[in-house]
Amino acid sequence: MKTSLKILLWLLATTWISACTTKIPIVAVQLMDDDGTNRAPITPEEVHQWVDHANKTWGKKGYKFKFNEKKDFIQLYSTVLNTQPPDNDDPAWEFYRVNGNFIAMLLPSNRLPVFFRQRGGAGWSWGPGDTNFVSMPSYTNTCISKPSANKPCPAGCCPNNTLLSHELGHFYGLAHTFTDTACSAVTLNNTNGDVNGQLPVGDDDVHDTPPDPGAACAPTTSLDCPGGKVVVNGTTFEPPWKNFMTYHDCLPERISSDQAGVIKLSRKHPWRKRLED
Repeated sequence: MKTSLKILLWLLATTWISACTTKIPIVAVQLMDDDGTNRAPITPEEVHQWVDHANKTWGKKGYKFKFNEKKDFIQLYSTVLNTQPPDNDDPAWEFYRVNGNFIAMLLPSNRLPVFFRQRGGAGWSWGPGDTNFVSMPSYTNTCISKPSANKPCPAGCCPNNTLLSHELGHFYGLAHTFTDTACSAVTLNNTNGDVNGQLPVGDDDVHDTPPDPGAACAPTTSLDCPGGKVVVNGTTFEPPWKNFMTYHDCLPERISSDQAGVIKLSRKHPWRKRLED
């Protein structure tokens, strides 16, 4: 009798958790050039790896990204999108963004488009009202030269398993926890987020991530970061080492409470709201 009661309680708890989870399906778009060359070397199995890692972080805040390789892995001819996105201040950026948004509009309306490029570089996305897709390099074109305690990096390079999770943060309205400031000029005042944050404020749009000098100024040598304080340019910092919007790549990554609030607000935008399953 006691065993049956435990099973019933477990089933009720599982059902409640599932009902309270926001499910967001994605569509993985394998890009190639207009003439069919330079196909992105991405596989459904690698997409699953990225999605699984994203869910480890986002699941703690009640989100689950879903990927069905049988119907949500498609191919697209586009030389424009198969190239690393230009910087925002590059005149070519607007052309890239408009092309990506147009393709996103043609895809199933209840799927979050993730474009996988043959040409490497970083991931890229931005928030509601600007960008309606995520642009990613292929899995084997990413590299983190930091091992973890349980997983050494062959040839000094591990795939960047947390990259998709980070770019989804941008997609849902989050900026970095740091600014691109030279290490010789870093102060507490100019390290609390992106001065061009996605909401009309002068930091990373959240209040519970401490000042971050950035990974270039406070490097680590392992994914199992020791944490604690660090001195950069004579200033003592205690960076948000494990926050998913840093470049520290310290595991396990987390989403702060204020960041979760920004995500919740971004979900109200029509181009985000329509994605929820």
